[in-house]
Amino acid sequence: MLAAVGLLALFPLVYSLLLSELSAPLFAMLLALVVRAMALEYRAQSSTCLRHWLDRIMASSSALATFIQGWCAGMIISAQPDGLSLVPLISGVGLMVINSLLACCWIGWRIGDPVQPLAEAQSWLWWLLALLVFPIELYLNADIWQQSWQRPLGKVAGVAIVILWISLLCGLYPWLVPHRFTLSESASSPATQGFVLVGAAIAMPLTLLYHSWSFWIERRGK
Repeated sequence: MLAAVGLLALFPLVYSLLLSELSAPLFAMLLALVVRAMALEYRAQSSTCLRHWLDRIMASSSALATFIQGWCAGMIISAQPDGLSLVPLISGVGLMVINSLLACCWIGWRIGDPVQPLAEAQSWLWWLLALLVFPIELYLNADIWQQSWQRPLGKVAGVAIVILWISLLCGLYPWLVPHRFTLSESASSPATQGFVLVGAAIAMPLTLLYHSWSFWIERRGK
């Protein structure tokens, strides 16, 4: 939601383009998030049989929402109107893999000994799959990476790709949506950008502090 609001304020032309082309998948993503929240809310009040179904609904809706997020990112990066092309599909699968990796790490850290061996084993599995998906995305977007490597900043980012993975952004510059809108063409007025920047400078540290405090309160062995 913060990303959508920020895009509307900073780059309204890009926001209108993405909203018109991605309205259906974004609606499906929001619906999946609502269904997931409902399944989680009613789980504790349901019978054992219904609880199993709610668990499946929660898992499938979470997977769908994650896939759509990655799929939309792939559509933006590749600038391909065909949603069945490889780049959006691999991006959706890649985000599911990365989220599964984060989930296994979180469960192993939060619950501890009862599930630690299984969580650790699955973490390695998802990590290997993530390493497999990344070069596939690299190959499918070879032109962007080649443009990145031709620039000094792209060379620096290419060396640090394992840590930051920012070379793709350098390759996209100056496009915000490849071959449609550049940063300067789609940017809003300086006053609007300044307002959003000040708001983000206040909101982001507070958000990080809140989540850090939540993780500290919920830490294992409190």
